Amino acid sequence: RKEKQNQFLLDVRERVLSRVRSGRGEVTLSDVVHCDIIPSIGALKASVVDLVSPRRPLKPKRRGKRKPKPQNVHVSSADITVRVVRAFNLPTRAHQDALGATAAPRQRPFSASHRPSLPLTPAHTTSTGGLQLPVSQSGTSQFTNTTAFQQENLNLVCPYVEVAFGGVVKKTTTACGPNPFWNEELSLAFHPPHDDFSPTNLQKVTEVLHISLFDEVIIDILQDDRQRATNVHHRIEKRWLGSFTLPFSTLHSRARIEGTFRLELPPVLLGYEHNASPINQPLGVTDLRASGHTHLQLFIALEPPLSVLPPIRDQFDSNEDPHLLQQASVWLRRLRESLPGRNFTATALDISGKHVFVTRFIHPQAPPPEVGLQEAGNKTQKLMECLAHYVSLVPFLPDAITFSGSCDIWTTSDQFLHMLAGDEEEHAVLLCNYFLHAGWKAWVLLGHAVPEGPTAYVLTEVPEGGVGHWLWNPSTGKHYGQHEAYCPLTSVGCVISNQNVWANIQDYEDPSRIAFDLNNSKHWRALFPTEMAPLATVQQELHYDETDTGKVQELQDRIERMVREHIMTLRSRFITRWNRHCTRILQSLLPRFEEHFSSPPIQEHDAELTEITASYKLSGFPLHFRYSDIRHILSTVERTGIHLNENRQVEFALGVYVHPYPNDVLSLWLYTASLVPK
Repeated sequence: RKEKQNQFLLDVRERVLSRVRSGRGEVTLSDVVHCDIIPSIGALKASVVDLVSPRRPLKPKRRGKRKPKPQNVHVSSADITVRVVRAFNLPTRAHQDALGATAAPRQRPFSASHRPSLPLTPAHTTSTGGLQLPVSQSGTSQFTNTTAFQQENLNLVCPYVEVAFGGVVKKTTTACGPNPFWNEELSLAFHPPHDDFSPTNLQKVTEVLHISLFDEVIIDILQDDRQRATNVHHRIEKRWLGSFTLPFSTLHSRARIEGTFRLELPPVLLGYEHNASPINQPLGVTDLRASGHTHLQLFIALEPPLSVLPPIRDQFDSNEDPHLLQQASVWLRRLRESLPGRNFTATALDISGKHVFVTRFIHPQAPPPEVGLQEAGNKTQKLMECLAHYVSLVPFLPDAITFSGSCDIWTTSDQFLHMLAGDEEEHAVLLCNYFLHAGWKAWVLLGHAVPEGPTAYVLTEVPEGGVGHWLWNPSTGKHYGQHEAYCPLTSVGCVISNQNVWANIQDYEDPSRIAFDLNNSKHWRALFPTEMAPLATVQQELHYDETDTGKVQELQDRIERMVREHIMTLRSRFITRWNRHCTRILQSLLPRFEEHFSSPPIQEHDAELTEITASYKLSGFPLHFRYSDIRHILSTVERTGIHLNENRQVEFALGVYVHPYPNDVLSLWLYTASLVPK
């Protein structure tokens, strides 16, 4: 079936690209030459008025940043620059007694950032195997005087950020505490295939920028306590805390991305916990602490900005009413002139290359009967989360990769599930249609989000009599409150239903500052008249096929075998021992994570591992994937660094569970851990 899906995707791609090539038209001067627009008389008048207007230093006006212009001249090199500013609400190391891992005299973990800051001069250093260490005036290494500090601050994390792209890895310095501050810049060289910086070749780049957060732990492994005054012997370990990924296609299209990003953390981090009342809480992040999520503030840029393919022109055929098409063209032109930068749309290209009104894609569709009905019961929120979880498991594939950046294609839900690939619009339409079938009010919302840029969310009312609205990210299955701090959705352009399209014409575009009263013509401008009947839908009734459980079991065994072999290959210099007892426990825990994906059973999880933690110190985590290919799983496990433990007595455990959903949609859980005897 996978081969048939790939062949269907290739056929659709070739059909669309042939239509795009025939409709591109001639290249204009503005497509080649980028220059500032000559100011008009009105703009000059506004500038003169601004010069003579009174200055208000206590109430300054913020000036918007100018978008960098792409380079159309020959480019021989480019860099990806990542400025890591700070992080919020990091997990802290759990108390050792709770983990059954009391710090022994020979193994005291502490951070490199706790080292004294004396100058490393010959009078203040001592040599231990090539490592120079600060020494007090009395000649004693100051590391021997930090034991009390280590024990008091044993639960503090010592985080650093690691950035990887194209096989190049760079990292920041090590900070300390759950709210670290770096403000460091990392630069990685970008080399496209064949060193060709043409827009067509850049659209073929499928690499991803990986940003990971680690905790640096230094283990004291000195064997003889009598030598502690004159010798230092440490082993540095890094423990993965969370990660964040950014496709190059997104960075290429936007050139610069700035914001506060939520890190993807596993539901359980063995050896860590979230502190309910973190120390040194920064000003203005109270709501962020209460959310329990970890955020990372970043600035990412592609320097110099590289050219992108020009957008296609509206010269394609359409079966829509010419009068309505003309009305939509005028509606869009006026909106883009008065509110440039917002995400407005009225029509979209289908897989045949014809323009279709986006309202035709919104239509109630039945979800698979197996999804969420037994678990949710009569709870509306639980059922909504189950439906969003199923939609998020469908593999994500941007149109920029599928159609070489030529256009944005909207497919129907049956085509989307048949290809098992789609971007934000396909996920949003399917989730919105599921919500409508269940009897809830739902709309597809087009806007801008961090980091994906132009995106599609689903807007719903808060269920069970709640006040406000929820914003659903259909690609991840998560929802955010309208007024939630650091919501990824930063701009609202328009809202789509099966009856109309409403454009946001309010002064603000941030979802927390706008009113979703679509009947208010002062806030929302409708595309069609209110008395107009809804257009016929292009959606068809969805049919779901059962997934072969036998094939799923074979896939699960193959993934476990390949991950196990991959870890052993990465540890070719060491003997890799596998703890079978712990493996069986981890394997039994994974189905519960899928059953309670929105609220993991932490207490049951800790109770099951009590026997193991009595004899071992554990470090590990469960990882969740929407299955698309095994290579992505192997690379993700490798980037966590779970295999880098060089303790001679270390053992490993691995559990894999694949949960099948209708239409070959698979949810994969992988639990990996390292065990060190106490």
